Amino acid sequence: MALKDPTLQEKTVRLEVARDKFKPLLQDPRLWENGCEETFSEFRRACVHLRKDSESLDAVDQKQVVWRFLCKLSRERKPFWGRCEEVLGILMTSDPWMKAFVDDPEMNLHDLPSNIVKEFGERCEE
Repeated sequence: MALKDPTLQEKTVRLEVARDKFKPLLQDPRLWENGCEETFSEFRRACVHLRKDSESLDAVDQKQVVWRFLCKLSRERKPFWGRCEEVLGILMTSDPWMKAFVDDPEMNLHDLPSNIVKEFGERCEE
């Protein structure tokens, strides 16, 4: 039996489910240590599956939670930089996502992987 591709709605729900796991991880160091990598992998897969549907990505709420998670992951888990850069590259194409990053006073550009800081900073200035 052939597997069918998930619908756009199913892809969006997967992204939101992963995003909803970020907040508890950010609040509890024990949960962070035990769950940040697996949860990031879930979010990354969902983000990659939605990369060609900017409307669905733009519509996701609680963007600041995602940005805080990605910044912390980048700071604390350098082996994940390559995968993090992939997600950042997708989110950077979205004006609403960039606005959420720029508007959050807790965001620090230099928490992100060094390979993407220059390009990301230029995008923030647009």
